[in-house]
Amino acid sequence: MVQDERHAGAQEARAFSHLLSPIEVGPATLRNRVLVSAHQPGLAEDGVPGDRYVAYQRTLAGGGPGLQITGATAVHPTGTYHGAHFLLNFDDSIIPGYRKMADAVHAKGGRILAQLGHAGALAMSSLTERPLWAPSPVAGELVRETPHEMTLGEIAEVVAAFGDATRRVREGDLDGIEITASHGALIASFLSPYSNHRSDGYGGGLDGRLRFLLEVIEAVSQQAGPDLIVGVRLAADEGVEGGIELPH
Repeated sequence: MVQDERHAGAQEARAFSHLLSPIEVGPATLRNRVLVSAHQPGLAEDGVPGDRYVAYQRTLAGGGPGLQITGATAVHPTGTYHGAHFLLNFDDSIIPGYRKMADAVHAKGGRILAQLGHAGALAMSSLTERPLWAPSPVAGELVRETPHEMTLGEIAEVVAAFGDATRRVREGDLDGIEITASHGALIASFLSPYSNHRSDGYGGGLDGRLRFLLEVIEAVSQQAGPDLIVGVRLAADEGVEGGIELPH
């Protein structure tokens, strides 16, 4: 019986040999190809990773994944995600918490990225205490509140905020950044013809709709430098008529 179990275990290991083998991702080597994708545990304290958030990420790392990613972290006060216990990367107060979290994950042999984003029309003005920002005045699917169409100056402000947030990630000793450009948040709404009705250089055809994301990537990459992973989370199919969809 024991021999049979060992044989079955050996077969399973061979079947998943690639999944459990190291992989190079940008400048980093991950111990395997198991990913804990970005999600919100709701454990932040005043917008920073406190003891409970750090303990949660330490526990995940102890399970052995190659890479784990924080929940979406707002980079600008106009783009906060719902709930009092989400991470906020507006100023340097988040750096000590990042360092504690990085130390905890690295001690378990893991790697961790900070997911950075802006909620756009998915935010709530009752929480941000200011108008919602989006490429066009198209209500988001979540709260159905019509947002303010961003000016060119506001677009530049958010691009710079992504760069500033990346510097804090770097100084917090995390392994990199995932830019969230999915789920109808701000970058996703610029990419989508469903929500982007602009007639300037940030709208129209694909090149214009991509411009905001490309500027964010450039700002993030400049601050990340050569030692951090930089990734983007994209929605391949929005599931709405007139939105982004997979080719048929």
